[in-house]
Amino acid sequence: MISSREGISNNSILCLNQDADGYIWLGTCEGLNLWDGQRMVCYPQESSGMKPLSGNLIEKIHSTRDQYYWLRTNYGLDLMHRTRVVEQHKEFQGSYFLISRNRSETIVLTQDGSFYGYCAETASFEGIPDLFRFDSYLTSWTGESDSVFIFRKDGIYRTAFVPREPRRPSNLGKIDRLLSMELSYAFADKDTVILIDTKGVLYTFDPATEVLEYIANIRSEINRYGMVSYAIRYGNDFLVSFLFDGVTKLRFTPESASKYALERLDINCGVFCLLRDAKQDIVWIGSDGQGLFMYANSEVSFHSYSYDKLPHNLSKPVRSLLLDSRGTLWFATKGEGIIQIPHFSTAEKPTDIVQINGSGSGLADHAVFALEESSRGLVWIGSEGAGINYKSFSGGGIRTLGGDVPPDLRYVHAIRESDRDTLWVATVGCGVFRLVIGDKGGTPYIREWKKLDFGKAMENKNFFFTLFEDVDHTLWIGNRGGGLIHYFPDSDTFTVTTFDDSRAEIANDVWAIFRAKDGKLWIGTSWGLLLLEDDGTVRETPIRNIIHGILEDSEGKLFLTTNSGLVRYDPQTSYQARYGYSYGINTIEYSDGAAYKDAGSNTLFFGGTNGFVVMEQTRYKTEPFYPELLFRSVRIDDRLIPFEDAIRDDSTLVIRPHERLYDVGVIALDYINGSNYVYLYNIEGTGNRWMESPSDILFAEKNPGKYRLNVKYKNIITGDTSPVKSLTIVIKAPWYASRFAKCVYVVLFLLTTALAGRHLYKRRWRKRAAAMERMEARRKEEALDSQLHLMENLAQQMAAPVFMVSVPCQQILEYSKSDDYIRMRMKRILQQSAKLGNIIHMLHNFRESSESNKVNVKIFSVTEYMAEITKSYVSLAEEKGIALRVDVPQELLWTSDPKRVAAVTDMMMTNAFLHVARKGRIGFDITSGQDRLVIRLEVEGRWIGEADFRRLTDRYDIMEDFQKRSRQGDSFQDEMRLVVCSNYVAGLGGTMCFRDNGSSFSFEIELPSLTISDSLAEANPDSIGEFTEEYLQNSHILMIEKEGIRQFDTAANRPSLFIIGSDAGIINSIADMFSEEYNIRTFTKPAKFTAEMQAGHPDIILCENISMNGGIEVLMASIKKDRMTVKIPIVLITSLQQVDSLTDEYADSVLSLPINVKALKAAVKQNLNRISSLREYYNSAISVYEFSDGKMLHSEDKMFLEKLFKVIQDNISDSGMTTGTIAQKMGISLRNLYHRLSGIVTVTPSNIIREYRLTYAEHLLTKTKLSVDEIIYKAGFANRGTFFKNFLAKYDCTPKNYRKQKMEDMEERG
Repeated sequence: MISSREGISNNSILCLNQDADGYIWLGTCEGLNLWDGQRMVCYPQESSGMKPLSGNLIEKIHSTRDQYYWLRTNYGLDLMHRTRVVEQHKEFQGSYFLISRNRSETIVLTQDGSFYGYCAETASFEGIPDLFRFDSYLTSWTGESDSVFIFRKDGIYRTAFVPREPRRPSNLGKIDRLLSMELSYAFADKDTVILIDTKGVLYTFDPATEVLEYIANIRSEINRYGMVSYAIRYGNDFLVSFLFDGVTKLRFTPESASKYALERLDINCGVFCLLRDAKQDIVWIGSDGQGLFMYANSEVSFHSYSYDKLPHNLSKPVRSLLLDSRGTLWFATKGEGIIQIPHFSTAEKPTDIVQINGSGSGLADHAVFALEESSRGLVWIGSEGAGINYKSFSGGGIRTLGGDVPPDLRYVHAIRESDRDTLWVATVGCGVFRLVIGDKGGTPYIREWKKLDFGKAMENKNFFFTLFEDVDHTLWIGNRGGGLIHYFPDSDTFTVTTFDDSRAEIANDVWAIFRAKDGKLWIGTSWGLLLLEDDGTVRETPIRNIIHGILEDSEGKLFLTTNSGLVRYDPQTSYQARYGYSYGINTIEYSDGAAYKDAGSNTLFFGGTNGFVVMEQTRYKTEPFYPELLFRSVRIDDRLIPFEDAIRDDSTLVIRPHERLYDVGVIALDYINGSNYVYLYNIEGTGNRWMESPSDILFAEKNPGKYRLNVKYKNIITGDTSPVKSLTIVIKAPWYASRFAKCVYVVLFLLTTALAGRHLYKRRWRKRAAAMERMEARRKEEALDSQLHLMENLAQQMAAPVFMVSVPCQQILEYSKSDDYIRMRMKRILQQSAKLGNIIHMLHNFRESSESNKVNVKIFSVTEYMAEITKSYVSLAEEKGIALRVDVPQELLWTSDPKRVAAVTDMMMTNAFLHVARKGRIGFDITSGQDRLVIRLEVEGRWIGEADFRRLTDRYDIMEDFQKRSRQGDSFQDEMRLVVCSNYVAGLGGTMCFRDNGSSFSFEIELPSLTISDSLAEANPDSIGEFTEEYLQNSHILMIEKEGIRQFDTAANRPSLFIIGSDAGIINSIADMFSEEYNIRTFTKPAKFTAEMQAGHPDIILCENISMNGGIEVLMASIKKDRMTVKIPIVLITSLQQVDSLTDEYADSVLSLPINVKALKAAVKQNLNRISSLREYYNSAISVYEFSDGKMLHSEDKMFLEKLFKVIQDNISDSGMTTGTIAQKMGISLRNLYHRLSGIVTVTPSNIIREYRLTYAEHLLTKTKLSVDEIIYKAGFANRGTFFKNFLAKYDCTPKNYRKQKMEDMEERG
């Protein structure tokens, strides 16, 4: 609301208009006003030389298309251009109407029925013939077209201005009736006209299309609120104002039958006029006696509840607010008790208001400062009186808390219930109390109490105004004069922080404490707003005002209550915005402690000296608005001159000799967020540095000359800047200016040019430096990517040791004579081996751990997991004489990724044991609270410093650190483990802190409680995470000596096995597996292997392919291409995740590390059995025959069929291949071909070709990824239909389903 407080000459606003620049003109009962969003200007201004208006009662402001204004006053008709009255026509007084499009096209209709046309040449009005009756006229509309629409009580008419002849008055042409209807009201807007007929029906008329549209019947509103004063369209809605009672909004509701819902705006007075803003989503409302209202949709909605709007006669400041769980709003006053508003809602005006006050109220004192809702179903009340009051939700009046009450418990300013049985109470003058609450028959009482002792430093500073419970259940207590106290209830210790080291003593007056969502702790003091870091560092902010309260909205912006308004502060950009009267806020001075946030709705409440303010975040999202930058005014000497009056026609500002230019006023015309802009300016020729300024840019005294003022604005919320707007300023030289002075000007100009060139050179240099920095950053990113790939390759090499551990363990477990003792330890070794496998996966996924957030969220028992994980560490601690303390809450459930939580815990414990001092202590504990799981590990010993930790968690520094340690010969497994742990924690949405305390170090990890929907992994139907052995990972470093090739005993009648590879450990492990059943020969060099192969062939070959640089492919190719060795089976063992094409070509079986021992033995056995069967076959007499459909084939027939099949194979892709083609290729006649086949097979050659094509197509389906169409082509089928028909007949399914079934069968076997 904008009223006389902002300078309006009269709060009764009769008419409104907006000029082309966007300024709002107000016609009031006492003159003409202009509003620019910041200040109100009254016309005519004193000492401006402006001609006074004909009358002070401005009834109508009518703008023309050529930027003139007709002012209809009570004593005449005035014509204004810009800000000056250019004509006055005092012959028009009383009631009259105006029809105008341009200045020269204007007609006046007077009350006596006479018409007058305007003559531009004589600047006067002349009589013209009467056109219609005065009392039938409602309004007119003139737009860009030539048509003029006249709205009378009997209908809608169309006419046009007659082309005017020189020195002749304006006149209208023929008037045609468009529509006959009985109208009561008509209101013309820019592009539409709102009509209301005598039945109360509201219509819109579009002059462009001449279409009349029904909107709604508002007869009931007219009957209830009386005469309509104005109506406009507002988007899809409509606003209708009433002369004596407010505004009704017709909100568009397409889902309802009526299409519009009626709502009332919070305006409790008569309304004269409405104006829709042409540039912003605003409606201006001119009221009868309450000034100008601005109605707009906004992302933030303020509701001001000042005492003059409440039914009770209140005058004392609001000191505390509470919206309880039942929807009742409580606010406490300093001397007038407590006010309750049941079912509080900003959508409804409070009516049912209860005041708790007076001698029978039960309050210890009527000055109430603290309200706190209890989990007991009541509200605790703290006042200046003795003790604590409370009021139960179940009914009854105010009661006093009994029991063992401290004798000096009074002057209560803050209450905090940390749990059902504990109250913390801060008082002014009586200290801070801890009250233990008991319960007798549903009545609470004080069981015991303790007064906190803060030492001698606080002995004479016993004034505690605020109390805040942190996320870790410690307390922050604000003191006046003594600073900030951090109290630790578990240990009954405290720390004191003062803020006056480099600031005034008032910085130790702490009024507000708030922990933001990002973990930052904000302190409100009498000096201003401060930020307290975790390490005790105090950061200052630009806010220099007493801070009474601090709250945070859903976007992380802080709302601060001060003595001079409500301030929004953005911690990210340090920008601030102040909210006052123009935002509908009637409370400017606020009270300390009177700030409350309803967590359920994110509604903020602020209490002040004359009421309270409610802030809601709406669903409305404003479109970006970029207002035009305008020059507003010029101050020359002691005269403030409107800009349009100060400049010449060429837009140049000329300052005459002996005049002084003091400032130039600029404005970004944003009526909603006008405080979000700062202005930047420079003056060409005096340096190009942009300087920040308020809206009035001070202009230092300059020598005579020509200057160019460049101005732009910056939105401090979005960071957007406007285009530069320039003003040429010419300062005239006095008559005594000499040539010498002009020469000096030339020198100065040249110097300024040189400085500008230097600035441009530096600017280019800075751009080049910035480009180099970007190139360096890109190089670092590429180097980092390469290094990460290297880490993945290293992880691949680590797979071999895991395999060598698992082989002997599984052999022992399978040994029939192993006792339980051995089995138990072997299982434990296998568990550690599995954990080492997880470390390998950690290395394999090192890149993903820093880039991926995929988690598998489950509900799991932290107690069970931690017990299982720490079990092995307990026994290890006993062996090493380490004092290990494990403190895990019982029956603690959590929702997160159990596998990652287990991995993080195990890695922390591993690093702790690796770096704990000899006979040192390790403390491991877990706590939870406020949806945070905290894992702490404290270790006596030395490791890295905090700077090293920060470097390790830096994306680029980590790899440089690893390389440095590698060059020095140091292991970086511990640091790698720490980095992966940090990445896992970040992936779970948590934080990890490391502190180096000199002789000890500690980890602290905070993990949030996730939901199942937070999981980015594939959906898991089982969301309960039960502990399994896979979580038992061991990160201890295992020093494994490098092994040499072992020789094994041989015996007669045993098959021979050659093993070749690059890793002696793996070769020995494999050889040990088969040493009792095979004669083993082991090799690491292909040359020696080849020489041994020439001496004698083995029965089977095992190849280990880890890092032989392609030598294994050559070796396997030579074996398989040699006719003498082609039948020797080869089993390939590799650590690659995917096997390349050489596997299918040369290896008979492929296994990847780590492998199952049984699977390896089975592969060897199967290959030997296959070779044995082949040998038996070829050594028998039947080998010269081959069975076909139950018949034996002689070797000659077999050779004939093989030749036939080769011809078919060579021409399989030829769809034109026939029996004749085959006979020709084989060099025999067609008849001879049929004769030879009749004694061998029972099918025709055509069927052989078809069956061969189908068999080949089936092979391509299962062995390749070719599409079905590609397979049809390669198999030589002429058309798709024939192929599908034959394939379905042979395999009883379509090709697609056949391939899918084969793939599923292979997966099941795998």
